[in-house]
Amino acid sequence: MKIPKLLILLGILGALQAQNRNLLEAYLKKDFKYLATVVEQKDMFTSEQERSFYRALFERDGDKAVETYKKLFQEETKLYLKYLAAERLQDYFYARGYYATSAEYRQYVADHERDIELSRFNAPKDEEEARGYRADEEKYYIQVGAFGIEDNARQMVEMLQTQNYAARIKIRQVSNRRLYCVWVDGTDDFRSTLKLADKLKQKYHLKYKLIKE
Repeated sequence: MKIPKLLILLGILGALQAQNRNLLEAYLKKDFKYLATVVEQKDMFTSEQERSFYRALFERDGDKAVETYKKLFQEETKLYLKYLAAERLQDYFYARGYYATSAEYRQYVADHERDIELSRFNAPKDEEEARGYRADEEKYYIQVGAFGIEDNARQMVEMLQTQNYAARIKIRQVSNRRLYCVWVDGTDDFRSTLKLADKLKQKYHLKYKLIKE
């Protein structure tokens, strides 16, 4: 299966009810055929808000779908739905050339990846402190690749290092699979890191995601 852009969302599958997990897994696998068969079945969803997100995936009127995502982003209290809506809005506005608006949603996604990850374990608010984490120590990283074979990741790291980029391998476990992710150091400033990420994309045609850690 092709690894989806929202790898981080796999981290919350264990914290969701079975119904939510099935829907989210289908979304991450891009199994829209399955989702299309269930969006009209109210009993498949734990809330009307959840149902509205998945129905909007099949809305032919793009502006109407965007209004749904905006409403979810502004009003939704469930973190994972708000996160999903932000990701959809980020891609929508980027594809239409509204880069500043897209960047605002992209910043939300990057800023809340850690919250998504912690929610998997139902972590208490003071867990970050217990782990010795402090907000002023956070910085952004640019993930430009995720490989199942370490040598492939190492080749990309070596290429980037020869171009004077601070690249390294970050190993992550995703659904019992070890991934060798290639990270380029950013800064503690979102916009400067985004500028560097866009430069990498234009120069090397690399897809990327921003991670705050």
